[in-house]
Amino acid sequence: MANEIKSFKIHPDYESEEISFRQKFGWKFVSTQEVYNKDTHIERGFSDIILDTSTSVTETVHYVKLTFQRDRTSVNPRLLELENKIDRLNPPAAPHQWGELAMLGGCLFCFPSYFVMKSGNKKRMKKYSQDYQRYENELNSLMAEVDALQ
Repeated sequence: MANEIKSFKIHPDYESEEISFRQKFGWKFVSTQEVYNKDTHIERGFSDIILDTSTSVTETVHYVKLTFQRDRTSVNPRLLELENKIDRLNPPAAPHQWGELAMLGGCLFCFPSYFVMKSGNKKRMKKYSQDYQRYENELNSLMAEVDALQ
């Protein structure tokens, strides 16, 4: 009866949702650890050397590490399978779109290019919306099955 232990790094705003989600799969919440690191340093690029300036750069790392444990033998095998499917499920990436400034530039150089770019954006967003809807439908279907097994 060896316990399985697993940790997840998530955004602090989603801590409670992640805990309740994992508990559906037999995980017992063990601990939480907030990681917050803010680093500020000075950088000098090529233009900074010429202009005799420097740039202050701030990098921030902020997440919550949640630790869970469970005994796999006490969890419904179908729930284990659904958890693996959900964890492997990835939403589609947002499409690249032409910005308004690029389209305006295209309009200045060649009026029809504005409409070509605008049409391309519309097609990409339509495909993205369809892909994202398929992703949400699959996720909702899997979650409905998880809830039915509870």
